[in-house]
Amino acid sequence: GSKADGKYTIPFGVLFEAAADVMEAVSGTLKTAKKHGVVAFDAEVLFQGMSDAVVISLLKEEISDSSVDTYTYRQVRACSIRAGDKKGKGFGQGTLQGSNTKCPICDKTVYAMEYIGISGSGLHKSCFKCTVCKSQLRQDNYATMDERYFCKTHYEEAFKKGGGSYDF
Repeated sequence: GSKADGKYTIPFGVLFEAAADVMEAVSGTLKTAKKHGVVAFDAEVLFQGMSDAVVISLLKEEISDSSVDTYTYRQVRACSIRAGDKKGKGFGQGTLQGSNTKCPICDKTVYAMEYIGISGSGLHKSCFKCTVCKSQLRQDNYATMDERYFCKTHYEEAFKKGGGSYDF
């Protein structure tokens, strides 16, 4: 980006390319940042390709942080970067269903009737459990770290034990 009139600016297309390998939800993050007065841009929603020329202006260079206890499960999960992922799920990865992949948990073949697609892997529904408490997980209520799956309670616990950082 560049600095003009005391503000940093960058076209969305340039930012998207720079962030695509480390962040899955660039557009959503920018929309939230706009809502909180951190950035400004002239669009309701940003789309790759179509919004590449839209200029993003940084309004605040510092944001006061809150304590670890104020982060909710959804906020933590939404901004977590999955280790080893290059680009997000929408970048050329087709469905794994029907490909009879091996379950990374039990190392047995996953057939269509028992398949659940999680974080780019095909698992048996019965193998998709919290690493700590072994409770059954669903696609809408889990978090992952280092190829391990967690329920809301145990992910938040690990997040807080790690001092609120993503390196735990």
